[in-house]
Amino acid sequence: MITSYYDKENRRIVQVGTVSNPGFWDNHWKTNPVKVYSRKHSFVLPIIKKFLKKGRILEGGCGLGDKVYLLQKKGYEAIGVDYAKETVEKVKNLMPSLDIRFADVRQLPFSDEFFDGYLSLGVIEHFYSGYGQIIKEMRRVIKKGGFAFVGFPSLSLLRKIKIKRNFYPLWEEKEDLVNNFYQFTLDHNKVINDFSREGFQLKHLYLCDAVKGIKDEVAFFKRPFQFIYDKQSLYSKALKYGVSRIFSWFGGHLALTVFSKEK
Repeated sequence: MITSYYDKENRRIVQVGTVSNPGFWDNHWKTNPVKVYSRKHSFVLPIIKKFLKKGRILEGGCGLGDKVYLLQKKGYEAIGVDYAKETVEKVKNLMPSLDIRFADVRQLPFSDEFFDGYLSLGVIEHFYSGYGQIIKEMRRVIKKGGFAFVGFPSLSLLRKIKIKRNFYPLWEEKEDLVNNFYQFTLDHNKVINDFSREGFQLKHLYLCDAVKGIKDEVAFFKRPFQFIYDKQSLYSKALKYGVSRIFSWFGGHLALTVFSKEK
């Protein structure tokens, strides 16, 4: 069971209960259906296409490599890395045409300015030591004028209201909690400032996935929104799209930031 705390000093929510490490992700991707490769679309593809028409792109923390697969199908030279070793081997066996490599996003095995773009979805929030080294490696491997597409759980207006009303217990750094750390929910303004200090310029901010953002935070909506969230029918997809279009400004779970590396 995941428990959320508010870290007042660092302006973030800390979630504990499941240890986020390579073993966890190997187990997580074991239960993920292989049909991910049959998907023809990802919400992030049009955004990438808008800023980066072609070129070499890295996905850091690629999991099963489904977005690497989609990017490759769209004509990009796509490479994925993940530090979950069993998952990387699984993908190599299932999809040998994909360039998926075992590596840590904090120490990438690529030369300087090797990529035109870098995709990171749901990665930077999973390191208790912070994401500073991840940003430095992004800056190193992205060409000048290249793009970083970075998504992470964000402190939505809904979550900020809950913080003001003391819905989350205050975070105290205790060994048993740290040892069971899962992820942070981050203040996107702070993340933007941290990227800016490393030589990145914000090009666009998208607030996304209000269905998850609301179902995770409001008990009344948990069951109906979970049903919508899990289903893959056209009807449920339309509902998810509609809810996100209307309510992401208020309850969006994910902040997707687009940065360019300064020339």
